[in-house]
Amino acid sequence: MRRTSRLSPAFAKLIRKYRLRKGLSQEVLAEAASVHHTYIGLLERGLRKPTLEVADRLAKALGKKLSALVEEAERAEIE
Repeated sequence: MRRTSRLSPAFAKLIRKYRLRKGLSQEVLAEAASVHHTYIGLLERGLRKPTLEVADRLAKALGKKLSALVEEAERAEIE
């Protein structure tokens, strides 16, 4: 039986967590990451999965390294 990865949902939760910590609206984060304003909501609800390029832009807009976000998401996936 194939195990479903929880990495994408964990990553999406982290985007929301850090966006809220910085006090950013979805629109402001979207503008900073050069994505459409509806994309952030779709991502946070698990309806979109970012490419590496978009994930990197989101991380930078949140003042984080992509590798650190992925590592944190991987730890959350295990829990």
